[in-house]
Parts: sequence; structure tokens; C-alpha cells
Amino acid sequence: MAVVIDEVEVQPTTGQRVGEPPQRQEAPPSPSVETAPAAVANTRHTLHHIERRAARLRAH
Repeated sequence: MAVVIDEVEVQPTTGQRVGEPPQRQEAPPSPSVETAPAAVANTRHTLHHIERRAARLRAH
């Protein structure tokens, strides 16, 4: 069911105006290539802590 807002029919679920082509949605930005090395470093750092904890637990 369309709703009339300011004399323009609008679909309540999508906000799309009736009779107009769909408006293109911009894609969200992809993860920056510049932040990838930091993400890898963080993952390695976390893995290092997990491996140390696992070694401590195995030792007991």
C-alpha cells in the first residue's frame, strides 16, 4: 500500500516513490588497503597471545 506524502506516493517499506525508477544505493566503502597491514599485525599479535596461553595450559 502506497502512502501519499506531500502529494507524492511513497512505498512505506522502501521509501521509493511510486512510478519512479529505483534510486541507486551507493555501495559501502571496501576495507582500505592501507589498513590491511595493521589488521594482519593485530591478528598475528592476538595469535601470539593465544599460542602462549595454550602453551601455559599444556604445561600444567
